[in-house]
Amino acid sequence: MHWAEQHVNPMLALRNIICSDRWQAEWSKIEAGIRKQKLKKPEAAPAKVITGDEALRLILQEKLSSGDHLLEAALDPKKPKPNPWKNFKFGKSLYQRQDPPKL
Repeated sequence: MHWAEQHVNPMLALRNIICSDRWQAEWSKIEAGIRKQKLKKPEAAPAKVITGDEALRLILQEKLSSGDHLLEAALDPKKPKPNPWKNFKFGKSLYQRQDPPKL
């Protein structure tokens, strides 16, 4: 039976191989798979070191090129919708008179 890779727990798979005495037969397959994965992955190029000014310039260029409509939206805030519960009376105020008695 074959399982999808996202559903396989590697430690559990190794434990099952050891417990069922299939280590000699299965280890060669495991080792071949590991070697194949290492050959597929190219080594990452070292990261380029840039100064703080260069990083700031790159960030600003990216933000400005993304569009001016974002800048306009930030300058024109929207009014919040009125909350229907804001004027709701609860507790004691529910039973109090609208016009307080004159003293």
